[in-house]
Amino acid sequence: MATALTRRNKAAFSFGMFALVGFGIYAEESFVRLFRERAISLEREQTSQAVALARTRLEAEILRNTYLSDSLASFITMDPDLTENRWESVAARLFEKSDTLRNVGIAPDDVISRIYPIEGNEKALGLDFRTVPEQMRSIQRARESEDVYIAGPVELVQGGSAMIARFPIFRDFPNNRDYWGSVSVVMGFNNIIKASGLAAIKGASVALQRQDLETGQPVTIYGDASVFAEPDIQLPVNTPSDEWQLAARHHSSTAPGLNRAVAMIRGIALAVTALIITSIVLLFRAYRLSRNAALIDELTQIPNRRFVMAQLHSLVSGGAKPAKFTLLLIDLNRFKAVNDSLGHEAGDALLVHVARQLQQAVRSADTVARLGGDEFIVILHRVSERQQAEAIIEKIRRHLQASTLPWHDEVIHPSISIGYAACYGQDTSVKELLARADEMMYSTKRRQAEVISPWR
Repeated sequence: MATALTRRNKAAFSFGMFALVGFGIYAEESFVRLFRERAISLEREQTSQAVALARTRLEAEILRNTYLSDSLASFITMDPDLTENRWESVAARLFEKSDTLRNVGIAPDDVISRIYPIEGNEKALGLDFRTVPEQMRSIQRARESEDVYIAGPVELVQGGSAMIARFPIFRDFPNNRDYWGSVSVVMGFNNIIKASGLAAIKGASVALQRQDLETGQPVTIYGDASVFAEPDIQLPVNTPSDEWQLAARHHSSTAPGLNRAVAMIRGIALAVTALIITSIVLLFRAYRLSRNAALIDELTQIPNRRFVMAQLHSLVSGGAKPAKFTLLLIDLNRFKAVNDSLGHEAGDALLVHVARQLQQAVRSADTVARLGGDEFIVILHRVSERQQAEAIIEKIRRHLQASTLPWHDEVIHPSISIGYAACYGQDTSVKELLARADEMMYSTKRRQAEVISPWR
C-alpha cells in the first residue's frame, strides 16, 4: 500500500509539475505576445508623434524664414534703388537670424542685379528669370497673388536644391499695379529638411508632396511617392502660400531590442516577469507624458496652447523691433447647450468643425490654435491696424455663421464671440495682450442680448 501510495504521490507530483510547467509556458508565451504587440504599438505611436512634430517644425522653419524675409521685401519696397552698402548691411542682418538661408537676391525687371552672399552664388548674378520657365512661373504666381509664394524645391543654376520665397515688389504699394521686380530668399532644401527632423525619423518611410504650379497635380518633393499609396499617417503642412501633404508608412519592426528582452523573459522567474510588466507600465506612462507634451491638439489636429504661447512670446520678444500682429481670442457661444442637449460627441464634432472653418477664414500664413475647452486663438501676422483687424474679424464671424454642422436630425449653427488686441511694435507682454483680448471677448459676449438656439 505504501509503495502504491508513493507511486501515486509521485505520479501526482509529476503531473502537477507538468501542469505547472505547461501553464508557465502558456502564461509566458501569452505575456511575451502581449509584450511584443504593445511594444510595437508604442513604437508606432512614438513614430507617428515624431512625424507630427516634424510637420510642426517644418511649418515653423519656413514661416520663420518667410517673416524674417518679409522685412527685407518691405525695405526694398520703400527704397528700390538702395546703395550697395545698404544692401550688404540689410542682407547680412537677415542672415544672422537664420541657419537655413542660402542666399538672397533682388531682381528688378526679373533680372538678378544683387545677391548676398556673392561667394558661391556668382552664377546666379545677372540671371534673367524669363529664360528659366520653372522659376519664372513662381515669380508670376507671386506677382498675381501680390503676396509671397514659396517655390521649390528648385535646382539652382549655381548648384544645389532650394526652397525659394518669392516676394513681388510694386512701386505703387498698396495699389500694386506698377511692378518693379522681385526679392528671392533662397532656403537650402536639405537644411530645411534637417531642421524639421524629417530625415531623423526612424521606424517609418516619410514623403512630402505639393501641387505642381503648372499642372496642379501632386508632386513628391521629398521621399518616395509610393508612401502616399497606403500611408499610416497623413498630415497637411501649411506654408505661407499653399498647403503641402506629409505622409508616413510604418516599417515592419524587427525590434532587436525587443527580441533580447523576450529571450531574457523566457529564462527568468516570475519576479523578473513582474518587473518587465512594471517596465511596460512605465513605458506607457512615459509615452503619455511625451504625448501630452506634443504641440498638436489631439482632437482638432491644430496647434495647441503650448505651441501658440511659445510663438507669441517669440513674436513679442523677437529683438529690438517686435513683430506687428493682432491676437484674436474666440469663444464658442452656447457650447454647453450643445453638449447638454446633443451629447459630448456632438460637442467634439463642433470643435473640430470650428477649427477647420477658422483655418479657412484666415490666410494660410496666420496661426489658428486651440487654447482649451471651447476657446481658440488666432494670430493675424502683419496686421496691426484696427480697421483691418475688425474687417477680418467680421469676415471670420460671417464665415462661421454660414457654415452649419449637420448632426443626425439636427443642424448646429456655430456662434462665436471674438476679442482682439493689436501689437504694433510697442513695449508689451503676452499676458497684457491676452488680458485685453479676453476682456473685449467677454464684453462682446455680454452685449449679445439676443439668444439664438445653436441648432434648428
